This record gives sequence, C-alpha cells and structure tokens, in this order.
Amino acid sequence: MSASPCSHLASIQILEGPDEVDGCEACLAEGTQWVHLRMCMTCGEVGCCDDSPQQHARKHAVSAEHPVVRSVEQRESWSYCFVDEVVFRVAGVEPIAQAAQPHSFNHDELGTRIEMWVGDEPVGWLQYTPVGDAIEITRTEVHDGFQGMGYDGELVLEAIDIFAAKEKPLIPSDEFARAFITYRPELHGSVAPSMRGRMLGEERD
Repeated sequence: MSASPCSHLASIQILEGPDEVDGCEACLAEGTQWVHLRMCMTCGEVGCCDDSPQQHARKHAVSAEHPVVRSVEQRESWSYCFVDEVVFRVAGVEPIAQAAQPHSFNHDELGTRIEMWVGDEPVGWLQYTPVGDAIEITRTEVHDGFQGMGYDGELVLEAIDIFAAKEKPLIPSDEFARAFITYRPELHGSVAPSMRGRMLGEERD
C-alpha cells in the first residue's frame, strides 16, 4: 500500500462543496477580484486561488493552519495541500455540478474562436490556431463582470472535448499552461507531452 501524498488528511472535515458560491469571501468583502475558487476542507471557507491577486485561500491556510483545500470550480473534485504542495483526490469528494443556467458555445466559421454564452449574454471567448495536426490555444478572455466565475475553465473544457473527439492534441500557450496545467490536473493528459514536460518540469527520456 503506497503512502498518501498528503500528510494532513486528518485536518479534512468537509468533503462536499457548496451548492452555490458567490465568490471568494474575502474578495467580496474587500472589493477585489479573483480567478478561481478553493474551499477549505477543514472549515468550509471559500477563498481565491494562487493565480488571484490576493491569494486568500493560501492566506487562510497559513493563518488558520487549515492546509487542505478543494476546488469548487464546476466539474472539478481535486484537492491540494499547501504544506505538502501536492494535488490529489480524496475518496468521497464529488465534482461540483454545473450551474443551472444554460451555457451555450458558438464556433466561428473560420474555426479559430469559441464564444461562450450564459442564457442570452456572451461571457467570454477562446482563441485557437491549428498547428499541423495539433491545436494551440492562444488566448482566453472573460468579459467584464464575469471574471472569477470559472467561465474561462468552461471554455477550455469545451475546446478539449471538441478536439479530443477529433483526436487532435492540444498545444497550450503559456497563458493556458499557467492557469490550467498547474492548477487543473485533470487536463494533463490532454496536453501534448513535449509542452507538458516543459511546463511541469517532467524529465524526458
């Protein structure tokens, strides 16, 4: 039996994420912006990720000595320990369900852009470029007023689903890699091995 990658599992008291999340609790109080949301698995406080300017989830982990968080982004169920610096999955942790409001995706005629709509309102877009047999995601952008709600992640997941069905590997831009390779481990297998190795520091034969 292999050892757990995290030595702080005893601190975990809460497995299930909230049904609805307004945002990072501290960012809402301060009037600041967040990128992605994490929930403390000891007390349930929702804070912003390390890509966010204030990094409230990490600050809470240090001040409260609650080291383990889970993602509360839609369709995600992974956990992270700030002390051991490891991403892992906890038995019994279920993915966060998609929001009830219907999402739709529009694909332009040139095949280089995916737009995301929530209801009848556009919330963001993703730009991509064919590179040989692969696809390079060059930019994602979420419109003003919709940042920090996970829509950029939904755009990337839509692109991955489309190109996986077409058996086309993804070559992420550095922007994509920073935001999704490091903090969204479920995407690792969809990234070209050469790019994954460079961004994650994996040794190559």
